[in-house]
Formats: sequence, C-alpha cells, structure tokens
Amino acid sequence: MDELKVLVADDDADALGRWERLLQPYKLSVITATTGTELIKVASVKQPDAVVLDLDIADDRAFELAQQLRGRGQTQHIPVVAVTARPHSTLVQRALQYGIQAIFIKPYDPGAFANEIARLCGVAAARRVSGRNPLPQYVIVQTSMSGRQQAAG
Repeated sequence: MDELKVLVADDDADALGRWERLLQPYKLSVITATTGTELIKVASVKQPDAVVLDLDIADDRAFELAQQLRGRGQTQHIPVVAVTARPHSTLVQRALQYGIQAIFIKPYDPGAFANEIARLCGVAAARRVSGRNPLPQYVIVQTSMSGRQQAAG
C-alpha cells in the first residue's frame, strides 16, 4: 500500500512531532498545520488523503474548520477525523453537523486510529469513483481502546 498523506492540525509544535512519530510506522505520511488558515490553505494545495483535527486547539475553531473543508470544492471529499481529550454529550451531534467522520477520545490505540484513517480514505475514494457523495454520513467514535461505536447521521 502506498503511503497515505494525512494533514494534522494542532497548535502545539511538540504535539505535531508526536503525530509524526505515532503515524509513521503505519505508512501514514504527516503534513502539518498550526493554524486554521494554514490548514485550509495546505489542504487545498496538498490534497491530503485525510485531515486530523484536534478538537482541543486553543482557538476552539476545529468544528468551524471542518465545516470550511466541507464547503470548499477542492477539499469537500477529504475525510476528517477528530481527536479530543474532552468528550461531551453533544460531540457526535456536532461532528455530524460539521462533517467529521470519526472521533477518537484520548487515549486511543494508534493502530486502530491508523486503520480507521485507511478505511475512511478507501471509502472516500470508492465513493468518488462511483459518483456518489464521497463521505459517509456517520461518525465512528473510538474511546480509550475499548472499542468502536457508530452513530448514524
């Protein structure tokens, strides 16, 4: 399998380094962005296979950024995966509303995370080829290595 390009948005430079070390063994090539503006620009130009958003970013704009990715023709097909250390009762609802396909609650299993990225990229590619909406309308929630839950949209 070719390496998948994953754009990771996080406002913490140390965290971006951890993302690279975490995903590299799974053949996921990491591209980084530290601001929302940079995320949108890099996603448009580099066309990553997936975007990872930290919902805990300092400016608290992650959902808005996911919505911006959905609203742009050149990025609307890119799966968006969110990570957070602060789950809340409206998390899945908001993820569906803003176009996020998966949420991982920290801490999570890196292998499961990498597998979900690869699965979503495959689903998006297959749906684009068939002319259907490239992104599934559900959210996968992975909680502390305990398993996977699906919430329909």
